[in-house]
Amino acid sequence: MMEYTEKRDFYRMALDCTAKFQINGSGEMDEAMVKDLSSGGILLWIKQQVEPGSQLSIQLQPGTDLTPPLHAKAEVMRCDPVEEEPDTFAAACSMVEILD
Repeated sequence: MMEYTEKRDFYRMALDCTAKFQINGSGEMDEAMVKDLSSGGILLWIKQQVEPGSQLSIQLQPGTDLTPPLHAKAEVMRCDPVEEEPDTFAAACSMVEILD
């Protein structure tokens, strides 16, 4: 039996919460569903195709005061259609900067 070895540098947390994002230069905020999050990246399900290399501004507001909000800049690494959700794309992003 083969053993699985995690190759990621950071632990991923599975989530299912909404966030707002803006493609830098667009001026419009859109909604996304956060599917997972780590200190190095974030996976967003969004309603539009975004080109790899695009810069996003992401705002995640938790439902409780126990967790602080997240405001970050991220770079899209890939953006693929989600088979089980029509008109939805999975945007895998690398964190560039955590903002105040």
